[in-house]
Amino acid sequence: MKLALFVSVLFGCVAAVEDASDSSGSISGKEEEQVACSFKEKGASSFVSQGAALSAGVRSGVLPEQDPGRWVAVNEDQVFDMLEKIKNGGYAGKKPKRILDTESFGFHEFVFGKGDAGDEGADVVTFDFAKISDENKSRIKDSELDFGKIGYLTLSRNAVELLPMLKIHEDNKMDLLDLSCGTLSELGNLLERENKIFIGSVYKAWLYGYAINLLTKIETQEGNEMAELKIWSGSLSKIEPLLESEETLYLEEIKSQVFSLCENDKTEEKIREILETRNVIRDSWADYLSRRKGLSSKEGQGEAPSAGPRGGSLPQQNANGLPRVLAKTKSEDETFDVLEEIKEGACSEMALKRIFMRARYGEGFDSYEFVWKEKGDTDEGADVEFYLAKISDENKSRIKDSELDLGRIKRLRLYRNAVELLPMLKIHEDNKMDVLDLTCHTLSELGSLLKRENKVFIGLVDEISLRSYTINLLTKIETQEGNEMKTLVISDGSPSNIGPLLESKEKLYLGKIKSLDIKNPESNGMEKKIRDIIKTRNVIRDSGETGKAIGNQILKKMHQSISGFMAEMTS
Repeated sequence: MKLALFVSVLFGCVAAVEDASDSSGSISGKEEEQVACSFKEKGASSFVSQGAALSAGVRSGVLPEQDPGRWVAVNEDQVFDMLEKIKNGGYAGKKPKRILDTESFGFHEFVFGKGDAGDEGADVVTFDFAKISDENKSRIKDSELDFGKIGYLTLSRNAVELLPMLKIHEDNKMDLLDLSCGTLSELGNLLERENKIFIGSVYKAWLYGYAINLLTKIETQEGNEMAELKIWSGSLSKIEPLLESEETLYLEEIKSQVFSLCENDKTEEKIREILETRNVIRDSWADYLSRRKGLSSKEGQGEAPSAGPRGGSLPQQNANGLPRVLAKTKSEDETFDVLEEIKEGACSEMALKRIFMRARYGEGFDSYEFVWKEKGDTDEGADVEFYLAKISDENKSRIKDSELDLGRIKRLRLYRNAVELLPMLKIHEDNKMDVLDLTCHTLSELGSLLKRENKVFIGLVDEISLRSYTINLLTKIETQEGNEMKTLVISDGSPSNIGPLLESKEKLYLGKIKSLDIKNPESNGMEKKIRDIIKTRNVIRDSGETGKAIGNQILKKMHQSISGFMAEMTS
């Protein structure tokens, strides 16, 4: 009776777990869930004797089968029978949906998906072994074990040696990687490896005890942004291999470092220092530049290695496949350092996504973030903004007209003296900008722009917004021939701030303007003056009127030439 009750409870628990997973789609997300049923009340013989059908294992053992999609391995050998069968493509191509360590007697439960299009892989994978035999370790080589996508991966004690056996796909996004070792010996030979263990994109990583030493052996996907790295139960004695090692870490960006239950012996301080000095963010600007010069990140600092973390060679000449490049600056000089590298061709093989001011994150008005990504057919262009109160003459001299090629620009916003960047940009003739937004608070912020003889080419533009003193730039910008501007917005015009425009006789080359929106003029008279200037001085170069005017000029010159020729003949 007790035995029957135990079996009922056991299968009820497993079924409840599966039902909960099926109803929500998967056991995933950013909240950790404990999904397991305990077998603490009964031993292995009790479970196997329940009358479940037995199936032959790969090594002629027996595998208890609960139903066609659920198997339980009662010891280490049977677990590796299952793993070897998965490695060899068994189970009709079905992927494990869950692998659960049942927390007693070495039981591991395997639950398989249906093998249909929705069968992408395992929601939860947990293994716990005190010691895996050398014979079983030899049955599976690196990256031979394909579980498909993995959501949660927990490896405890010597089970961490399964990590390199797993084939982690580059597009795998793991919610949690949880590694735990209570002794140094449980790490097996992982610390002796030369090549890194690829773990893909990881949202959170938890390392407990001696597993902290694996920081030098794991490698995330390039461009990964880890929300949290949690270090549990660390001490200087436990992390001695990490302290003695000089290996580079490849964990990419780590947004939060959390330390829990670490001994008060400067363990946290040491680990933070290692993460700060030895972790390579491969899409960082410094790393990109070193790759572009054919060097590894550390080689550029005088170190020797030129091999990639997994044994391959590092990309030469440029980013060569980096999914993203990120540059962050903290000052005007650093910003112009990046701009000068762009001028010299940096990131020309990639697509700029955005340049934005980091002041919104408390970093200051002169700090910027540049983001590039791989080029694609759907690239729509970059969002670019600069806000610079006063650019030094030295920095202005570093970049000449049209030397700064940012590729396609979708939205361009320049504030205050940053408007002097406008002529430095190389705007392509086929570039179509959604918005060009220029703002200056004083006449001096326009710098030398009003003294220019040549127009500043801005390509095709849907909307232009000019505020205050930048209204004077109407005479200095030039759209692509045939441009049809949806809206021209003029804001805060007054005699004091548009004096240069009122005094100038220069032509405007803005193309056709469908809507002119004048906001906050000082008076109705000011609005009329601006409208009159645009009406009388704007040249629409592909219009019939312009064509007729050009034709008349040609006829006039021809007439003058013929008249002169006839006069010479008769004299």
